[in-house]
Amino acid sequence: MKAGLREAILLVDLYQHHGSGYSMSFVLQPWQLLFAILSGWIHHRQQQIIEFQNDQIQSRMALNPPKSFSG
Repeated sequence: MKAGLREAILLVDLYQHHGSGYSMSFVLQPWQLLFAILSGWIHHRQQQIIEFQNDQIQSRMALNPPKSFSG
């Protein structure tokens, strides 16, 4: 959730241009902020699952090395 929130905060950040006297701001709608946070959380969770599965595969490969075929 931290990554999604950090990305959302960066998107909401306001830009001020002081030289010519105008300011421009970009503000997300509440649903867009929620979507960004949820997307970040889902991505993080998927990465955790992938790492876990890779660890499981490596440990099983270490216990049962693949057999070579001599045909």
